[in-house]
Amino acid sequence: MTRLFGIPRDEAVARINAHWKGQPILDEQDIVYHESEEFWARQIYFEDEPRWWLIPDPRLRRYP
Repeated sequence: MTRLFGIPRDEAVARINAHWKGQPILDEQDIVYHESEEFWARQIYFEDEPRWWLIPDPRLRRYP
């Protein structure tokens, strides 16, 4: 989140802790292990926007 969205590290850590609080991670079959760090950063950052993957990524450019 700090790299993708420019938020301070402390805020990113607080968001991560709030997101995972009370959610058991049972084993390697858990979904947390099957998505990338970037996926989870976006999922946690855009918590109120369930379709965050539709938001354009400014790092990507379209070629004519």
